[in-house]
Amino acid sequence: MINRILKLNRTYKQLIVIGYDIISSLISLIFSFLIVNNFKIFDLYQFTSFYFVSIITFLIIFYFMNFYSSIFRFIDLNSLLKIIVTFIIYLFILQLLRSFLNFKISSELIYLHVFILFIFVTLSRFGIVEIYKKSTNENFIDNILIYGAGEAGFKISNIITNSRIMGFVDDNPSLHGKVINQYKIYNSQDIKKIISKNKINKIIIAIPSLQQKERKKIIDKLLDLNVSINIVPRLNDLIQKKSTLFDLDSFRVEDLINRNISWEREKIFNQLNNQNILITGAGGSIGSELSIQIIKKRPKNLYLLDSSENNLYNLNNVLSKIQIIEKIETNLHFKLINVTEYDSMFKIFKKNINYVFHAAAYKHVPLLEDNVSSAIHNNILGTANVLKLSINNEVKNFTLISSDKAVRPTNIMGVTKRFSEIISQIYFKKQKLNKTKISVVRFGNVLGSSGSVLPLFLKQLKEGTQLTVTHPEVTRYFMTIEDAVGLVLQSTLMSKGGEIYVLNMGEPVKIDSIAKKLITLFYGNDLKNINSKIKYIGLRPGEKMHEELFFDKNIQETEHNDISMTNNNLTAEEINEAENILEKITMKNLNDLDKDLINRLNKAVKAFV
Repeated sequence: MINRILKLNRTYKQLIVIGYDIISSLISLIFSFLIVNNFKIFDLYQFTSFYFVSIITFLIIFYFMNFYSSIFRFIDLNSLLKIIVTFIIYLFILQLLRSFLNFKISSELIYLHVFILFIFVTLSRFGIVEIYKKSTNENFIDNILIYGAGEAGFKISNIITNSRIMGFVDDNPSLHGKVINQYKIYNSQDIKKIISKNKINKIIIAIPSLQQKERKKIIDKLLDLNVSINIVPRLNDLIQKKSTLFDLDSFRVEDLINRNISWEREKIFNQLNNQNILITGAGGSIGSELSIQIIKKRPKNLYLLDSSENNLYNLNNVLSKIQIIEKIETNLHFKLINVTEYDSMFKIFKKNINYVFHAAAYKHVPLLEDNVSSAIHNNILGTANVLKLSINNEVKNFTLISSDKAVRPTNIMGVTKRFSEIISQIYFKKQKLNKTKISVVRFGNVLGSSGSVLPLFLKQLKEGTQLTVTHPEVTRYFMTIEDAVGLVLQSTLMSKGGEIYVLNMGEPVKIDSIAKKLITLFYGNDLKNINSKIKYIGLRPGEKMHEELFFDKNIQETEHNDISMTNNNLTAEEINEAENILEKITMKNLNDLDKDLINRLNKAVKAFV
C-alpha cells in the first residue's frame, strides 16, 4: 500500500496530503470543542461557518508557504521552524477573523485547535520521512559512511535517498559517540573497523571548507581502504543544484599531488594595482587563471584578448561575478582578436599598457603535428607581434608563458615555443632603451587545464569507458593552475629582463598512477581488476616518454624556492639565423610556409641549446 502511494503521480500525492490536512483540521476542531465543553455533547453544526473559514484559511496559508510543493522526504529542522512560523501566522489570522466576523468562539478554543492541528501536521510530515526511508530500504544501492559531522554532513544525510547511511566519522573527539539525524558519530581512527563491520562501500567527504593539505591527507588514508570516495562540492552549489552530490567535477586536482607552494601576494598586489594590463589567450586555461588572479589585484584596466568568442564570453561571466562579489572597479575590455593581427593589436597598445602576459598559443601536440604552418604562424609570428608592440610602446614588463616541451623539442608545438623563447631573448637585447623587461616562464603540465590529462580521465570515468594512457611508464611534471599562475606573477617581481624562469614542478609523476588513483576513488571495492579500466594506446605523434625542464645543468637559484633560472646565451651567428627565419615567417602568408623554411626552423631550434 505504502509503495503504491510512493509511486503515484506527484499531483495525486499532493491531493492526498491536502485531504489529510482537511481531515486533521476537522478532527482538531472537534477535539477542541469537546475539551472546552468538558466533553459534553453539543450541536456540532452550529459552528459550520467557523469550520469552513478556519479550514480555508489554513489551506491558503499552507499553499502560500509552499508546503504543498515541498518534497517531504527532504524535511529537516529548518522545515520544523517554518511549520512553527506558519502556525503562528495561522493563529494570528484566526484571532482577527474571530473578531471581524463576530464568531462566538473563545480564544482558548482557537489556541487548542491550532496546537492540536500543529501536532497532527508535524507528525505527518516527519512520519512520511521515516516511512519513505523504511519503504526504500530494499532498494539501497550503497552502504555509506559520511566523513565530517558538520553542517555539510547533516545536509547530505537529509539528501541521500537511495543509499543506506551507516553513520558519521569525524576527527573531533568531542563529537564521538553523539548522534546526528539518528546516525552515530564514530572516531575516524576506527574507520577501518567500521568499514569492515558495516560493509561500507562508499565514503562521502563532507567538509567543503577543508584545507587542501588536510583534505589530501584524508584521501590518501581512504585510498587504502578499498572504498569508493565521493567529495562534496561547495554546499551553496549543492543546494542551488549547480552540482550534484556525486559529481566528479567536485574532485580537486590538488588532491593528486603533494605540493605546498606560496607567493608574495601583497607585493604582487602593489605591483599590479591600478595598472593597465593585457593578457593574450585570456580565455584559455592559463589565461583565465591569470585573469582571475590579476583582477583581484585591482588593476585600472584589464585588456583580455582571445580569438575564441565562446572563451571570452565564459571569462566575462566569471570576472563579472568576481567584480560584484569583491566590489572591484577594474575596467574590463574583452577583445576578440588573434595575436597575428598586428594592426588590430596596435590600437590596444596605444592604451598605455604597463604589463603584458602572453599566454596565447596553439598547444595540443598531436593536432599541431598535422597543422605545422598554423602552429608556426600563430605561436611564432603572434609572439613576435606582441613583443614588437610591447617594446615600441614602452611596456614595463612582458612575460612569455612557455612550456617544458620547448626543451629538446620532438614536436612542432615544442619547436615553436622554443623559438618564441629565443626571439624573446633577442628582442630584449636588441631594444634600444631597455625600458621593457622581457622574461620567459617555462613550466610543465598544469592539472585541470583544457589540455591536461585529468579532464579527459574524469570525462571517461563519467562515461564509463576505459581511461586511455599512452604508456605505463610515461611521466609528466604537474602543478595546479593556481600555483603555476601565482609563480608566473611572482616572476614579474624578480625580472630584470632576459631571464628564462623555470618553475619547480616537483618530481615527475606517472600518468598511469594518476589513472589508477582516480579509478580507485571512483569505483572502490566494486572493481576487482583495476587494470581492466585502463587502455594503453601508445605514444602519439610528437610525444615524449619523459619531459624535461632544462637543457643542461646550467640552473641558477633565485630568491624564490620554487622558481629557478636558466640563461641560454646565443652566439651572434645563432641570433642572425633566428632573425632571418623570423623575417621569412613574417613575410610569408600562412599557406606559403614551405618545407625548406620549416626544416630550417627545426634545425635552428635544435642547435639553440
